[in-house]
Amino acid sequence: MGVACSLLATSIPTEDEIKVTIGHRVDGHVRRRMVIFVFGGPGSCKGRIVSDLHQGFGLHVIDVESVLLRRSDNIKLTLENLLQIVEKEMRNASAEAGFLIDLVPNLRNIERCLTQSNVRAVLERFEKNWPVAFALTLYGKLFVQSPNAEQILLDMQVEGAHDERDANRIRKRCTSFAASIQPIMSYFCERTVCVKHDGVNYERLWNTVMDLFWDLGLKARAPVTTTVYFLLEKREALRLPQYANNEGSLPRVPFILPPYLRARDVFDGVSTQISKQASSHREKFVAHLYPFMERIEWEEEPKEAKTTLHPPIRCKQPLFLLPMLNDGAVPVERRLLATTQGDQCIFSADIGISDCRRVVEHYAQARAAATSIPQTK
Repeated sequence: MGVACSLLATSIPTEDEIKVTIGHRVDGHVRRRMVIFVFGGPGSCKGRIVSDLHQGFGLHVIDVESVLLRRSDNIKLTLENLLQIVEKEMRNASAEAGFLIDLVPNLRNIERCLTQSNVRAVLERFEKNWPVAFALTLYGKLFVQSPNAEQILLDMQVEGAHDERDANRIRKRCTSFAASIQPIMSYFCERTVCVKHDGVNYERLWNTVMDLFWDLGLKARAPVTTTVYFLLEKREALRLPQYANNEGSLPRVPFILPPYLRARDVFDGVSTQISKQASSHREKFVAHLYPFMERIEWEEEPKEAKTTLHPPIRCKQPLFLLPMLNDGAVPVERRLLATTQGDQCIFSADIGISDCRRVVEHYAQARAAATSIPQTK
């Protein structure tokens, strides 16, 4: 279903902890490349939401602060200059789904940036070439009013949240942020998707935002396939010395290994590290398991985690797994298995089928446990 322009300043009560308000001119028509601004102050979870929107919908993220840090020259921080930077990035990008623009550099510079600009005139000029569908605004307003704000801040590891005084300081920062962006919010007042939350349950917040974007005409991109190359023998690792110090290698081998390791613990460790690195959109990994193989206590084969066996494939030493490997590597035969969740697992072709299946089935069980999210609705 699509909401298009039929939502007349609608307030949607999702849960007690989240409140959604949608302006009556929010444009839900599907464009080839939709342009969305995003705003969020301290405790708003903006960073995680932006990252998940990029991964879930394929939106090209333009983070003005990151662009400014990459520049060698200093520019005057005015809204006009910031939008010129944004336009240049947009022209150089090939984003089919659209753009998600994080416009505000940081809290210290917002007020100075906006007071030196004619906000309405500058935004109108920008929209002649790049019409904006809506502005997504994430507020920690409910969150900062919570009597548990101090503990929430600590749980979220918000910088400076160490005592009640600092919690009050962050409340003031949230209030200051809302006041500072008011000129932009006034411009987008009829095209604002406002999400207020208490910061307690990120999964619920993300599900709310994801449903909104789906209803507003954006299509989720195809699920990403995770590929893991399992090194089960040291000789295989020695053939590929480039893997030795690669930061994507999994898992990191401790200096002292216990005499025996449970297979569940080993593969839970692999799955955990993959989940942690997923935030950087890494989709391909190498797992160094050979130091563990003789010490693993293999439990009964998991019954739920089935695999699909593919015939051996020939490929270059997996350049497609790690971009930093050199071209021109000698083609090597490898074996490919896939889990029922769609993850691809690659082994050296001289590893026995039973060993491959045993590894993949335990890995699949660990991944299924890690990716299962309790229902909160």
